[in-house]
Amino acid sequence: MNAIHAETRGSLTKEQCRARSDAHSAEGKVINHFSFCRWGYNTAVKLSGQGAVEGMVRFRETEIGTGSDNMRDATIEVHTDQVVSSGKFNDSAMMSFEVTRAGWPSASSCRVTDISSNPFTTSVGD
Repeated sequence: MNAIHAETRGSLTKEQCRARSDAHSAEGKVINHFSFCRWGYNTAVKLSGQGAVEGMVRFRETEIGTGSDNMRDATIEVHTDQVVSSGKFNDSAMMSFEVTRAGWPSASSCRVTDISSNPFTTSVGD
C-alpha cells in the first residue's frame, strides 16, 4: 500500500502523521472522511502545595483517527514517545490518559464506546 492510498482510506502510520506539518497544531488535520492526525508535545508538571515544581514529564503525542466506511464511528489511536521525566516523575511514576467525549454541535454529540482501557494507566517508563 503506498502512502497516498493509505491517506485516502484512513490507514495513516505514526510516521506519516508526524511528517505532516499541517497536523502539528491544536486542531490537527482532517485529511478526508477516513483520516485525521494530530501531533505535538505535552508537558505535565507536578507542583507542591506552595507552587514549587516537584517534577515534570514531557512527551510527544500522536493521534491518528480512522473513520468508518458505512457507520458514523471512528477509532482514535494515541501514541506517545520521546518521554523525558524529572523529579517525582521518574520511570516508576504512574500516568493516566483518559478520552472524554466531544463533538459538534455539543460535547455530548460523541461518546466513547470502548471503555475497556479508558482511562489507560501505565508507568512513565512504559
